[in-house]
Amino acid sequence: MKITGNLDADKQQEIANLLLSLVEGALARWYKGDPYGYLELYDQDNYSYFDPSKTARLDGFNNIKAFYDTIKGVIYSTDYSIVDPSVQIFDNTAVFCCNIIAHVGSDINKWNSTEVFRLTSENNWKILHSHWAFMRPMDIVFDPEKEIV
Repeated sequence: MKITGNLDADKQQEIANLLLSLVEGALARWYKGDPYGYLELYDQDNYSYFDPSKTARLDGFNNIKAFYDTIKGVIYSTDYSIVDPSVQIFDNTAVFCCNIIAHVGSDINKWNSTEVFRLTSENNWKILHSHWAFMRPMDIVFDPEKEIV
């Protein structure tokens, strides 16, 4: 894992490991059809989300929850991995980036994922913003009859 920032190396490593474990836990639930693991990480007061299946950014916790309600129980994978994680840590903010490769049914989904975290006054790391995009979308042939999510 690549780690950069303005804190001492040991503290950066500790935070990076924690953020990786939070993302791994949420992703494990996601690929069992449970998107709510991510909801538990989101800052309920300040949250925004870019998803490739949406034409605009989703703002606010309630909007993302409503979207997740529509995909609960839909996405499953037993074969997925977090690839090349990177964490940039500056005081009470961290940016976690990675690629995710997942076998979903007969498809292989390849994602770029960015999560912007902030450290709350309760000393919890919460996600302020998520951005998910297909890796090299120009290489993907989208079936107009098939939903992305």
